[in-house]
Amino acid sequence: MDCSVGGGIDDQMDARDPVLDVSIVEDEIGFQGLAPEWDALIAEAGHPGCMGFAWAWAGWEHSQRGAGGALCIIVIRRAGRLVGLWPLVRFRRRLHRELRPLGWNEWDDMDLLVLPGPERMRVGLWLWETAQRCGDVLFIPFTRPSSLLTQVLNQRAVASTRDVFTTHIADVSAHRDFDRYLDTIICSRRRIARSRRQLAELGSVAIRVETETADKLRCLRWTLEQKMAWLQGKGLKDGSLGRADFTAFLESLLTVDTAASPLRILSLYSNENLIATNIITLGSKDIFFNITTYDPIYSRFSPGSILHFYLLEWAHSLECNIDFRAGTVGYKLELCDVTAALNRHLVALRWAGLPWVAREWVRLTYLRVRGRYRRALGWIVSRWVKPWAMLMRSWLREAVRAR
Repeated sequence: MDCSVGGGIDDQMDARDPVLDVSIVEDEIGFQGLAPEWDALIAEAGHPGCMGFAWAWAGWEHSQRGAGGALCIIVIRRAGRLVGLWPLVRFRRRLHRELRPLGWNEWDDMDLLVLPGPERMRVGLWLWETAQRCGDVLFIPFTRPSSLLTQVLNQRAVASTRDVFTTHIADVSAHRDFDRYLDTIICSRRRIARSRRQLAELGSVAIRVETETADKLRCLRWTLEQKMAWLQGKGLKDGSLGRADFTAFLESLLTVDTAASPLRILSLYSNENLIATNIITLGSKDIFFNITTYDPIYSRFSPGSILHFYLLEWAHSLECNIDFRAGTVGYKLELCDVTAALNRHLVALRWAGLPWVAREWVRLTYLRVRGRYRRALGWIVSRWVKPWAMLMRSWLREAVRAR
């Protein structure tokens, strides 16, 4: 977590350019009219599925519109062709205007949608400059250090905070032979095959990528119920999972045409009984891992591991990598061979946004100091307090016995 200061408004590019045409879409009709060009740009630029039209529309319809947001989709064209797009929504806070990406911000891995080519950075700077006229601060849920958005942010942001996360990636597309990828990870093919044989002793085993709408919705509801029960059993917060708008967001993505939606459900069946699911987001080059769960009755057969292994094989056949997202969980360490950084930013687009960025920097600094304090305290307790306490208990026992 840190706070950086960059170039301000005065040193930005001149917006008067006769070649590129910049506009802002602020109505739903214009939003929907962008769909064909939007998805064509996604396919050509190679961005994740959470930046596609269907994802943005579902987030707007089921979350951001109801929260008081206003559309602010920045569009750049060259000779009528879409070459740059930044889908944003604007919220009017009490004392400032905040921009956020269109979508479901807890999951979104964002970048600027810009056509590849020599003008890529120039178009990205134009998108940023236009955003500066639309809001005071910008929230970026997740972005890569190598992304165009990060490069532009480093050049143009008045000030920004940065919260760093580590994501785990299965880089399967780097290996032509799937067996060679397995040699780079801890996960054992023999162990997975044994678990599948044991599960097959109960009857038929089937793994599917759900295609029928009714089946997708049934699997989604089962997944959310299982996940909620697991979280409650662990005493953990459910976050978005228990919210009706989140369920509606996912259902809307599963009911549109499969080719238009990035959301997929992989399911594992035993005797036609659903026992495990993976909900993922499919992009042009990457698969993003969202929710996984299984029926605890079948836990001795490792149904989650069986399904994860199939996901690896499926991703390899699609020549995609799998991003298992932030968080250190055992199966991620077993399945992945690469780690990468994800940054979360709150950015001051104008000087008026500085107080809110400063407040966020204070909050992040407090959390960082508190985390270090707790880790240090845990180290002291485990290395010093507990050994001495056990030693004192042994001495007391010996003294009692001696009497």
